[in-house]
Amino acid sequence: MQIGLTALATVAAYLFGMWMVADDTATRDEATHYLQIKAFAEGGLKIHPELTMLPGYHAIIAALAWVGGNFSLPAVRAVNWGLCSLAPVLFFLCAGALGKDNRFSLTPAFLLSPIIFPFFFILYTDIPSLLFLLGVLLLTLRRRYQLAGLVAVSSLLLRPTNVVWVFFFALVALGQEGVWARLAQRDFRPVLHALAGLWLFVFAGLAFLAFVYWNGGVALGDAQMHRVERLYPTQIYLLLFTVFFLFAPLHIRNLPRIARMIRGRPAICLCIGAMSLAVYLGTFWVDHPYNYGTFNLRNRILQLLREDLYLRVAAFIPMAWALCSLCVTPLQRRSFYWLYPLAAAALLPAGLVEQRYFIVPVILFMLAKKRESVALDLCTIAVYVPVTGLLYYRISQGGLFL
Repeated sequence: MQIGLTALATVAAYLFGMWMVADDTATRDEATHYLQIKAFAEGGLKIHPELTMLPGYHAIIAALAWVGGNFSLPAVRAVNWGLCSLAPVLFFLCAGALGKDNRFSLTPAFLLSPIIFPFFFILYTDIPSLLFLLGVLLLTLRRRYQLAGLVAVSSLLLRPTNVVWVFFFALVALGQEGVWARLAQRDFRPVLHALAGLWLFVFAGLAFLAFVYWNGGVALGDAQMHRVERLYPTQIYLLLFTVFFLFAPLHIRNLPRIARMIRGRPAICLCIGAMSLAVYLGTFWVDHPYNYGTFNLRNRILQLLREDLYLRVAAFIPMAWALCSLCVTPLQRRSFYWLYPLAAAALLPAGLVEQRYFIVPVILFMLAKKRESVALDLCTIAVYVPVTGLLYYRISQGGLFL
């Protein structure tokens, strides 16, 4: 009964989300994507100078819009909605492939997450890109490695930076084929056989390197604002801050585990905490020009923390809590622990601190952690509904963006 009501409420929320943006007013970045889609749909091949990624997403939406014969912003958004609606389906199938009995409650939590829900209804690449990555994961879990590799290569046409997650899925594949155990036994023939089956994953990596060499960087357009000049730990700080609020019920439930962890090594935990605080205060860098506008909620938070030392110290508490909670949250497979270092590798080079970059690691964490109770999922959804509703309403009215 609870699951049925949750599913019904989720569908209603999705329909409400579509209705709220059924107009012809484009958000800032959405305007660039729409112009590129419209140009493709009308037969043009020129790439918009401000488009930072390869136009694979735009070509897909343009082709579908061309079939419909309507290139208005509401019509193109409707095409995007149809494509994005496949993401919860693939998430549900991935949860099923991992044997999660709570997939009926976990999937609504995925859809209603405040950092995900708004992007189903506007022209951004985040959800379609995630759609491709979920497809790679599903095929990998089902051991359809050739097809998974083909989808992995295709995902780079939407976002070249997806190469990090392609590498993660390759590690998952190697783990489920028992490669590490074989290496420990010095049994190399099965290892070589497994690697041969993942040749398309290797090709995806080589294709990415070739693109970076040809393009002179990862960003296609607006490259000046997306250069890699140093590492930005603030990405990790904001990720932990976001994760704390996204999974608050989980972190509260983990309090006894965290207490046991600290009691087991109090001196070590205290030293690590003190050093982490010092590093955090010394490396909280927010200097990208796009992080200074107040239209984005993330920028308002970042600027408050940058300008007020006391708030910055106070924000360390939920960050540290989230980190400790992650440490005591078991993942379903050993290979899934690669998620943490690869998330850091994907985030640290990006100078623009942006919560949209967190979508993939957050969703993969939802799938990677061991099965939680349906009650915990419902508590998470209960937190999401008012927060997501308020944020999405402000976004749809043009007064705020994430």
